[in-house]
Amino acid sequence: MRSYVGTPFQHQARLPGVGLDCIGAVICAAREIGIKLTDRRAYGRSPNPNHLLPDIMKNAIEVPFEERQLGDVPLFYFARPHLPQHVGVLSEDDIPGRGLIHAYSKAKRVVETDFSGQWLETVHSIWRLRAFVEAPV
Repeated sequence: MRSYVGTPFQHQARLPGVGLDCIGAVICAAREIGIKLTDRRAYGRSPNPNHLLPDIMKNAIEVPFEERQLGDVPLFYFARPHLPQHVGVLSEDDIPGRGLIHAYSKAKRVVETDFSGQWLETVHSIWRLRAFVEAPV
């Protein structure tokens, strides 16, 4: 997924290197490792939290914040804590400048940032893809 960094932000796009939005980045990263996720394409530029959370629940299991790990999907809120509107994927968090990969409209591209500051403060919940939770041991 790190190869997506620098891809231009494009609403509803699903083409790494060409255009991605936050949900598209998660969908494409999962596809690359053979996981097919439910992909709703009919959403506004500002994702509707009433759709985003139920769609995440179809594809992932919520995990406690303290148990987060590489590859988990954090949901973030912008205006109201109970209404998530943004997603990313957790990357290494012990390296400065790393910790969260996401397509961020304000940056106009996919970025990797520290999982700290505004991102840590606006976490709604952390989700693990069902394929990782339900995989046979």
